[in-house]
Amino acid sequence: MSHVGRLLGLLCLLALTACAGTGPTEPDAETADRIAAVLPAEAVQSGFTVAAPGVDEVSLQAFTDDVEEIRSAGGTWVRFAVRSYDVLDSWGEGDAMHWDEAALGRIDAAVDIARRAGLHIYFITADSYRSDVVGDRYRAMMEQYWDVLAARLGDRVDVWQVFNEADGTHFGTHAELPQPLPRTYLADLRDLLTLAGKTIKHRAPGVIVTTNAGGFPLGDVTEKRWHRYFDALAPALDVLAVGAYPQTDGTLISEMPARVDRLSESFGTPVIVAEVGLQTCTGCFSEDEQGSALSETLHRLADSQTVLVLVYTLRDDGESQFGIFTGDGAPKTGTEAIIDALPDGTS
Repeated sequence: MSHVGRLLGLLCLLALTACAGTGPTEPDAETADRIAAVLPAEAVQSGFTVAAPGVDEVSLQAFTDDVEEIRSAGGTWVRFAVRSYDVLDSWGEGDAMHWDEAALGRIDAAVDIARRAGLHIYFITADSYRSDVVGDRYRAMMEQYWDVLAARLGDRVDVWQVFNEADGTHFGTHAELPQPLPRTYLADLRDLLTLAGKTIKHRAPGVIVTTNAGGFPLGDVTEKRWHRYFDALAPALDVLAVGAYPQTDGTLISEMPARVDRLSESFGTPVIVAEVGLQTCTGCFSEDEQGSALSETLHRLADSQTVLVLVYTLRDDGESQFGIFTGDGAPKTGTEAIIDALPDGTS
Protein backbone atom coordinates (compact mmCIF):
# COMPACT_ATOMS: atom_id res chain seq x y z
CA MET A 1 0.00 0.00 0.00
CA SER A 2 1.43 3.42 -0.97
CA HIS A 3 2.07 6.25 1.47
CA VAL A 4 -0.84 8.15 -0.06
CA GLY A 5 -3.02 5.07 0.26
CA ARG A 6 -2.26 4.80 3.94
CA LEU A 7 -3.10 8.46 4.49
CA LEU A 8 -6.37 8.00 2.67
CA GLY A 9 -7.03 4.95 4.81
CA LEU A 10 -6.47 7.01 7.94
CA LEU A 11 -8.91 9.65 6.72
CA CYS A 12 -11.45 6.92 6.11
CA LEU A 13 -10.99 5.67 9.66
CA LEU A 14 -11.55 9.10 11.10
CA ALA A 15 -14.52 9.97 8.92
CA LEU A 16 -18.02 9.62 10.27
CA THR A 17 -19.33 6.91 8.00
CA ALA A 18 -22.27 4.57 8.04
CA CYS A 19 -20.42 1.56 9.41
CA ALA A 20 -21.69 -1.92 10.07
CA GLY A 21 -20.06 -1.90 13.51
CA THR A 22 -20.50 0.33 16.51
CA GLY A 23 -17.26 2.26 16.83
CA PRO A 24 -15.33 2.92 20.01
CA THR A 25 -16.22 5.88 22.17
CA GLU A 26 -14.23 8.90 21.01
CA PRO A 27 -10.92 8.64 22.92
CA ASP A 28 -9.94 11.38 25.34
CA ALA A 29 -7.30 13.83 24.16
CA GLU A 30 -4.39 12.11 25.92
CA THR A 31 -5.31 8.71 24.51
CA ALA A 32 -5.81 10.15 21.03
CA ASP A 33 -2.38 11.76 21.23
CA ARG A 34 -0.84 8.47 22.37
CA ILE A 35 -2.46 6.55 19.51
CA ALA A 36 -1.18 9.11 17.00
CA ALA A 37 2.31 8.96 18.52
CA VAL A 38 2.84 5.22 18.95
CA LEU A 39 0.40 3.69 16.44
CA PRO A 40 0.56 6.01 13.42
CA ALA A 41 -1.43 4.79 10.43
CA GLU A 42 1.24 5.68 7.88
CA ALA A 43 3.20 2.43 8.32
CA VAL A 44 2.96 -1.00 9.93
CA GLN A 45 5.15 -1.62 12.99
CA SER A 46 6.21 -4.98 14.38
CA GLY A 47 7.43 -6.80 17.46
CA PHE A 48 7.21 -10.06 19.38
CA THR A 49 5.43 -11.71 22.26
CA VAL A 50 7.88 -12.91 24.92
CA ALA A 51 7.63 -14.86 28.16
CA ALA A 52 6.38 -13.18 31.33
CA PRO A 53 9.32 -11.66 33.23
CA GLY A 54 7.90 -11.76 36.76
CA VAL A 55 8.70 -15.33 37.79
CA ASP A 56 12.27 -14.96 39.08
CA GLU A 57 15.62 -13.37 38.24
CA VAL A 58 16.22 -15.98 35.53
CA SER A 59 13.02 -14.93 33.78
CA LEU A 60 14.04 -11.28 34.03
CA GLN A 61 17.42 -12.03 32.45
CA ALA A 62 15.67 -13.98 29.68
CA PHE A 63 13.43 -10.95 29.13
CA THR A 64 16.50 -8.72 28.88
CA ASP A 65 17.98 -11.06 26.26
CA ASP A 66 14.68 -11.07 24.37
CA VAL A 67 14.57 -7.28 24.29
CA GLU A 68 18.03 -7.20 22.74
CA GLU A 69 16.98 -9.83 20.18
CA ILE A 70 13.92 -7.77 19.22
CA ARG A 71 16.08 -4.70 18.74
CA SER A 72 18.54 -6.66 16.62
CA ALA A 73 15.67 -7.94 14.47
CA GLY A 74 14.40 -4.41 13.87
CA GLY A 75 11.25 -4.77 15.97
CA THR A 76 9.92 -1.82 17.92
CA TRP A 77 7.40 -3.51 20.25
CA VAL A 78 7.51 -6.14 22.98
CA ARG A 79 4.34 -7.89 24.17
CA PHE A 80 4.24 -9.69 27.51
CA ALA A 81 1.86 -10.59 30.30
CA VAL A 82 1.73 -10.15 34.03
CA ARG A 83 0.31 -13.31 35.57
CA SER A 84 -1.55 -13.08 38.85
CA TYR A 85 0.06 -16.23 40.19
CA ASP A 86 3.47 -14.61 39.73
CA VAL A 87 2.73 -11.25 41.35
CA LEU A 88 0.10 -12.19 43.96
CA ASP A 89 0.75 -14.31 47.02
CA SER A 90 -3.05 -14.52 47.23
CA TRP A 91 -6.11 -12.59 46.13
CA GLY A 92 -7.00 -12.25 49.82
CA GLU A 93 -10.13 -13.24 51.68
CA GLY A 94 -11.08 -9.69 52.59
CA ASP A 95 -10.64 -6.52 50.59
CA ALA A 96 -6.85 -6.51 50.54
CA MET A 97 -4.79 -8.51 48.07
CA HIS A 98 -1.42 -9.90 49.09
CA TRP A 99 1.18 -8.85 46.55
CA ASP A 100 4.62 -10.31 45.96
CA GLU A 101 6.75 -7.18 46.04
CA ALA A 102 9.79 -8.94 44.59
CA ALA A 103 7.77 -10.07 41.58
CA LEU A 104 6.32 -6.59 41.12
CA GLY A 105 9.84 -5.24 41.25
CA ARG A 106 10.84 -7.54 38.41
CA ILE A 107 7.91 -6.28 36.34
CA ASP A 108 9.02 -2.72 37.06
CA ALA A 109 12.53 -3.61 35.98
CA ALA A 110 11.30 -5.32 32.81
CA VAL A 111 9.29 -2.27 31.79
CA ASP A 112 12.30 -0.04 32.37
CA ILE A 113 14.57 -2.39 30.39
CA ALA A 114 12.23 -2.34 27.41
CA ARG A 115 11.83 1.42 27.46
CA ARG A 116 15.55 2.07 27.77
CA ALA A 117 15.98 -0.13 24.71
CA GLY A 118 13.56 2.11 22.83
CA LEU A 119 10.76 -0.45 22.60
CA HIS A 120 7.06 0.24 22.99
CA ILE A 121 5.22 -2.00 25.45
CA TYR A 122 2.09 -4.05 24.77
CA PHE A 123 1.05 -5.24 28.22
CA ILE A 124 -1.41 -8.05 29.03
CA THR A 125 -3.45 -8.78 32.15
CA ALA A 126 -5.26 -11.96 31.16
CA ASP A 127 -5.98 -13.36 34.61
CA SER A 128 -9.21 -13.19 36.53
CA TYR A 129 -10.40 -13.45 40.11
CA ARG A 130 -11.88 -16.71 41.42
CA SER A 131 -14.29 -18.31 38.97
CA ASP A 132 -16.81 -19.08 41.73
CA VAL A 133 -17.25 -15.40 42.58
CA VAL A 134 -19.52 -13.15 40.50
CA GLY A 135 -21.19 -9.77 40.69
CA ASP A 136 -20.03 -6.85 42.79
CA ARG A 137 -17.38 -8.83 44.65
CA TYR A 138 -15.78 -9.96 41.40
CA ARG A 139 -15.82 -6.42 39.99
CA ALA A 140 -14.30 -4.98 43.16
CA MET A 141 -11.42 -7.45 43.16
CA MET A 142 -10.67 -6.96 39.47
CA GLU A 143 -10.81 -3.18 39.89
CA GLN A 144 -8.29 -3.39 42.72
CA TYR A 145 -6.01 -5.66 40.66
CA TRP A 146 -5.99 -3.32 37.67
CA ASP A 147 -5.64 -0.26 39.91
CA VAL A 148 -2.51 -1.46 41.70
CA LEU A 149 -0.80 -2.44 38.45
CA ALA A 150 -1.79 0.80 36.73
CA ALA A 151 -0.55 2.88 39.67
CA ARG A 152 2.72 0.97 39.58
CA LEU A 153 3.36 1.01 35.86
CA GLY A 154 1.82 4.33 34.93
CA ASP A 155 2.18 5.58 31.40
CA ARG A 156 5.31 3.51 30.80
CA VAL A 157 2.91 1.03 29.20
CA ASP A 158 1.66 2.00 25.73
CA VAL A 159 -1.07 -0.60 25.04
CA TRP A 160 -2.86 -2.54 27.79
CA GLN A 161 -4.76 -5.67 26.77
CA VAL A 162 -7.40 -6.75 29.28
CA PHE A 163 -8.23 -10.50 29.21
CA ASN A 164 -7.12 -12.79 26.39
CA GLU A 165 -9.25 -14.22 23.59
CA ALA A 166 -12.41 -13.97 25.67
CA ASP A 167 -14.39 -14.65 22.52
CA GLY A 168 -13.44 -18.32 22.75
CA THR A 169 -13.19 -18.99 26.48
CA HIS A 170 -14.99 -17.32 29.38
CA PHE A 171 -13.04 -14.38 30.82
CA GLY A 172 -13.60 -15.65 34.36
CA THR A 173 -13.88 -19.44 34.25
CA HIS A 174 -11.89 -20.04 31.02
CA ALA A 175 -14.53 -22.57 29.98
CA GLU A 176 -15.18 -22.92 26.26
CA LEU A 177 -18.01 -20.67 25.10
CA PRO A 178 -20.97 -21.44 22.82
CA GLN A 179 -21.13 -19.61 19.50
CA PRO A 180 -22.59 -17.16 18.78
CA LEU A 181 -21.74 -15.63 22.12
CA PRO A 182 -24.70 -15.01 24.45
CA ARG A 183 -25.73 -11.37 24.69
CA THR A 184 -25.61 -11.52 28.47
CA TYR A 185 -21.98 -12.65 28.33
CA LEU A 186 -21.03 -9.84 25.95
CA ALA A 187 -22.83 -7.30 28.14
CA ASP A 188 -20.96 -8.50 31.24
CA LEU A 189 -17.64 -8.43 29.38
CA ARG A 190 -18.28 -4.95 28.03
CA ASP A 191 -19.08 -3.67 31.53
CA LEU A 192 -15.83 -5.14 32.85
CA LEU A 193 -13.78 -3.70 30.00
CA THR A 194 -15.36 -0.31 30.64
CA LEU A 195 -14.42 -0.60 34.32
CA ALA A 196 -10.89 -1.69 33.40
CA GLY A 197 -10.44 1.26 31.06
CA LYS A 198 -11.64 3.80 33.63
CA THR A 199 -9.49 2.25 36.36
CA ILE A 200 -6.34 2.12 34.25
CA LYS A 201 -6.75 5.62 32.84
CA HIS A 202 -7.42 7.09 36.28
CA ARG A 203 -3.88 6.08 37.20
CA ALA A 204 -2.29 6.29 33.76
CA PRO A 205 -4.12 8.69 31.43
CA GLY A 206 -3.40 8.05 27.79
CA VAL A 207 -2.78 4.32 28.02
CA ILE A 208 -4.38 2.62 25.01
CA VAL A 209 -6.83 -0.02 26.25
CA THR A 210 -7.85 -3.03 24.18
CA THR A 211 -8.87 -6.66 24.29
CA ASN A 212 -8.25 -9.30 21.65
CA ALA A 213 -10.19 -11.87 19.66
CA GLY A 214 -8.79 -15.23 18.61
CA GLY A 215 -7.74 -15.95 15.03
CA PHE A 216 -7.84 -19.72 14.60
CA PRO A 217 -9.11 -21.26 12.49
CA LEU A 218 -8.87 -18.23 10.24
CA GLY A 219 -11.66 -17.85 7.71
CA ASP A 220 -15.10 -16.40 7.10
CA VAL A 221 -16.57 -17.81 10.32
CA THR A 222 -13.85 -16.26 12.45
CA GLU A 223 -14.12 -12.93 10.64
CA LYS A 224 -17.86 -12.82 11.32
CA ARG A 225 -17.14 -13.63 14.96
CA TRP A 226 -14.71 -10.70 15.14
CA HIS A 227 -17.40 -8.33 13.92
CA ARG A 228 -20.08 -9.62 16.33
CA TYR A 229 -17.62 -9.52 19.21
CA PHE A 230 -16.40 -5.98 18.67
CA ASP A 231 -19.86 -4.73 17.79
CA ALA A 232 -20.61 -5.33 21.47
CA LEU A 233 -17.24 -4.34 22.93
CA ALA A 234 -15.81 -1.56 20.77
CA PRO A 235 -17.35 1.30 22.81
CA ALA A 236 -15.21 0.15 25.76
CA LEU A 237 -11.97 0.04 23.75
CA ASP A 238 -9.49 2.46 22.20
CA VAL A 239 -8.26 0.10 19.46
CA LEU A 240 -9.12 -3.46 18.40
CA ALA A 241 -6.79 -6.47 18.49
CA VAL A 242 -7.07 -9.86 16.80
CA GLY A 243 -5.05 -13.00 16.34
CA ALA A 244 -4.37 -14.30 12.82
CA TYR A 245 -3.31 -17.89 12.26
CA PRO A 246 -3.63 -18.85 8.57
CA GLN A 247 -0.97 -21.53 9.06
CA THR A 248 0.42 -22.57 5.65
CA ASP A 249 -2.77 -22.06 3.64
CA GLY A 250 -1.81 -19.74 0.78
CA THR A 251 -5.38 -18.64 0.17
CA LEU A 252 -5.95 -17.72 3.82
CA ILE A 253 -2.62 -15.89 3.91
CA SER A 254 -3.51 -13.84 0.83
CA GLU A 255 -7.00 -13.04 2.18
CA MET A 256 -5.84 -11.93 5.61
CA PRO A 257 -5.06 -8.25 4.84
CA ALA A 258 -8.57 -7.76 3.46
CA ARG A 259 -10.09 -9.27 6.61
CA VAL A 260 -8.11 -6.90 8.81
CA ASP A 261 -8.96 -3.94 6.59
CA ARG A 262 -12.68 -4.73 6.68
CA LEU A 263 -12.58 -4.83 10.47
CA SER A 264 -10.76 -1.51 10.68
CA GLU A 265 -13.08 0.16 8.18
CA SER A 266 -16.22 -1.24 9.77
CA PHE A 267 -15.43 0.13 13.22
CA GLY A 268 -13.46 3.20 12.19
CA THR A 269 -10.55 2.39 14.47
CA PRO A 270 -6.99 1.04 14.25
CA VAL A 271 -6.56 -2.74 14.37
CA ILE A 272 -3.58 -4.52 15.89
CA VAL A 273 -2.71 -8.05 14.79
CA ALA A 274 -1.69 -9.05 18.30
CA GLU A 275 -0.70 -12.61 17.43
CA VAL A 276 0.53 -14.21 14.23
CA GLY A 277 2.62 -17.35 14.32
CA LEU A 278 3.17 -20.97 13.34
CA GLN A 279 4.16 -23.81 15.64
CA THR A 280 7.00 -26.16 14.79
CA CYS A 281 6.86 -29.72 16.03
CA THR A 282 6.77 -33.33 14.93
CA GLY A 283 3.31 -33.80 13.49
CA CYS A 284 2.55 -30.10 12.91
CA PHE A 285 4.90 -27.89 10.88
CA SER A 286 8.60 -27.87 10.04
CA GLU A 287 10.97 -24.97 10.67
CA ASP A 288 11.19 -24.41 6.91
CA GLU A 289 7.39 -24.23 6.70
CA GLN A 290 7.37 -21.75 9.56
CA GLY A 291 9.88 -19.55 7.78
CA SER A 292 8.08 -19.66 4.45
CA ALA A 293 4.49 -19.24 5.67
CA LEU A 294 5.16 -16.71 8.41
CA SER A 295 7.39 -14.53 6.23
CA GLU A 296 4.71 -14.47 3.52
CA THR A 297 2.08 -13.62 6.13
CA LEU A 298 4.18 -10.70 7.36
CA HIS A 299 4.76 -9.45 3.81
CA ARG A 300 1.01 -9.49 3.23
CA LEU A 301 0.17 -7.70 6.48
CA ALA A 302 2.70 -4.99 5.68
CA ASP A 303 0.33 -4.05 2.85
CA SER A 304 -2.76 -3.70 5.03
CA GLN A 305 -4.38 -1.13 7.29
CA THR A 306 -3.16 -2.79 10.47
CA VAL A 307 -0.94 -0.52 12.55
CA LEU A 308 1.01 -3.21 14.41
CA VAL A 309 1.88 -6.88 13.89
CA LEU A 310 3.20 -8.94 16.82
CA VAL A 311 4.78 -12.31 16.12
CA TYR A 312 3.86 -15.10 18.51
CA THR A 313 6.46 -15.86 19.81
CA LEU A 314 10.13 -14.85 19.90
CA ARG A 315 11.35 -18.13 21.39
CA ASP A 316 9.94 -21.53 22.32
CA ASP A 317 8.72 -22.05 25.86
CA GLY A 318 8.04 -25.13 27.91
CA GLU A 319 4.50 -25.47 26.57
CA SER A 320 4.77 -24.91 22.81
CA GLN A 321 7.16 -24.32 19.95
CA PHE A 322 5.75 -21.20 18.33
CA GLY A 323 9.06 -19.36 18.72
CA ILE A 324 11.20 -18.36 15.78
CA PHE A 325 14.12 -19.20 18.08
CA THR A 326 14.44 -22.35 20.18
CA GLY A 327 14.16 -22.14 23.94
CA ASP A 328 17.92 -21.76 24.31
CA GLY A 329 18.03 -18.94 21.77
CA ALA A 330 19.23 -20.80 18.70
CA PRO A 331 17.69 -19.64 15.41
CA LYS A 332 15.46 -22.02 13.49
CA THR A 333 15.96 -22.63 9.78
CA GLY A 334 13.30 -20.05 8.87
CA THR A 335 14.30 -17.37 11.38
CA GLU A 336 16.24 -15.20 8.96
CA ALA A 337 13.39 -15.11 6.44
CA ILE A 338 10.91 -14.14 9.15
CA ILE A 339 13.11 -11.33 10.47
CA ASP A 340 13.69 -10.03 6.94
CA ALA A 341 9.91 -9.89 6.44
CA LEU A 342 9.13 -7.91 9.60
CA PRO A 343 7.34 -4.64 8.80
CA ASP A 344 9.77 -1.91 9.78
CA GLY A 345 7.36 0.94 10.39
CA THR A 346 8.96 3.20 7.80
CA SER A 347 6.79 2.84 4.72
